[in-house]
Amino acid sequence: MRRRTVPMPGRRQAWARWHEDHPTGRLHAEAGLRLVWLQLRQGEAEAAAAGLAALAQARPWLRTDPAWRRTQAMVDYVQGRPAEALAGLDASPDEAAPLYLRGLCEVALGNPLAAAAAFQKLAARFPESPL
Repeated sequence: MRRRTVPMPGRRQAWARWHEDHPTGRLHAEAGLRLVWLQLRQGEAEAAAAGLAALAQARPWLRTDPAWRRTQAMVDYVQGRPAEALAGLDASPDEAAPLYLRGLCEVALGNPLAAAAAFQKLAARFPESPL
């Protein structure tokens, strides 16, 4: 069965509408994180950073959430702060995307061996990943 995909602007509008319509909903923070990721994918790093900061201000507990920390690390990397991004990642990420981000940060910091190790670990642990 083929999954139906919604074009990027439609996804963003849907998440934004849900986020706005359910300000006290249990998934409000998750919807906010989805919006931030969509903003990053569309090259809107400043909007993503502002949205992430607003989420953390409204819900301070989010700063300890692994999904929020990964998102903050990606915002830091996209905004040219690889050291901060690397510091925000778990020491031993267990998912493909954080491992890849770790490798990108190491490249940006001029550490080719550490980057190669991250990319090798990614390839070994997640051979089916498009990353």
